[in-house]
Amino acid sequence: GNLSIIWTLPNIMGGIFKTVAQLGTGLFGGDGGARASMIDSFGGWGSQNIALGNTAASDAREKSSTFRAIGDLNVNPSSLLAVNAVLLFQNTNFGEYKDTTPGPTLADTVPDKSELQAGARALVNLAAPFALAMELGVTKVGKSYLDADGKYKDSQLSKLTIAPQIAADAGYWTRPQLRVFGTYASWDKDSEGKIGAGNNGYSVGAQFESW
Repeated sequence: GNLSIIWTLPNIMGGIFKTVAQLGTGLFGGDGGARASMIDSFGGWGSQNIALGNTAASDAREKSSTFRAIGDLNVNPSSLLAVNAVLLFQNTNFGEYKDTTPGPTLADTVPDKSELQAGARALVNLAAPFALAMELGVTKVGKSYLDADGKYKDSQLSKLTIAPQIAADAGYWTRPQLRVFGTYASWDKDSEGKIGAGNNGYSVGAQFESW
């Protein structure tokens, strides 16, 4: 099951403040084998990871749960500046799923995984139709990965994006928009080589967005 509660407070410096609380169980709980919340991974490729039949993984899924709380603030203090800030907390319980990875934790119960995310994007309106978007985000993941000593360790990811863009008009939600972007992201030093192939990375590209 999946329950969502959304509360919106309008007229905050020309914008809104939105609070969201979600609780997912069973299919929308946790996937112990992938150490992921099914709220995140269901749909797209995630549907291929769903455990079927009478197995330990499917039994654990039925008992699993994910709780998420989000605060989202969007303000437009002036015609030159708009800011969107997000704070998110999430905790996933994997329904007493047993870790089957060979090593010192074999058959140990997979612990809860918590996530705390904070991020903000500022949009500076330059001479029309040009604007500059800047985004900074930090994610702290508790019990993120299994280290060589057989213990689950925390990790932290930081990300910075800079994106010059062209828009039809000034404003955070103005569309269409055409932007080029550059992103740098880095895990903390202790997580180097433990998550993905490396510790940091760069990404550049272009996006067109319209609705």
